Amino acid sequence: MERAETLERNFPVTARAEPLPRHVAHGNRAWKHWEVARWGRLLAGLGTLLFTALGLWLHPYWLAGPLAMAANLVVTAITDRCAMRDLLLRMGAKEREELFLPGGKLRAEHSLPGSRSIEKSA
Repeated sequence: MERAETLERNFPVTARAEPLPRHVAHGNRAWKHWEVARWGRLLAGLGTLLFTALGLWLHPYWLAGPLAMAANLVVTAITDRCAMRDLLLRMGAKEREELFLPGGKLRAEHSLPGSRSIEKSA
């Protein structure tokens, strides 16, 4: 308690902090609103970081991982078919059109409890 009083005395508060956004305040429920493309980018980034770190610290053969991931991205761009996307959809990930309205607002059936800025879908 004494430390908090010292901080307030030394650093006076001139503005109050705004409340956290709903997706942060509700914890892990915000993960439900990630579309399949966002999950794919997360997995590609984490895989690249992991394989590169393993390649630098353990053995250079681990650098084949980022090469394979980059080759998969090129093939996916050319063929418009992605095995990871298909796997994520089978695991329950949603397409962006299923989660959001054309204006970018969250659809009513996927809204967080207590949110007021959600429009009903037609």
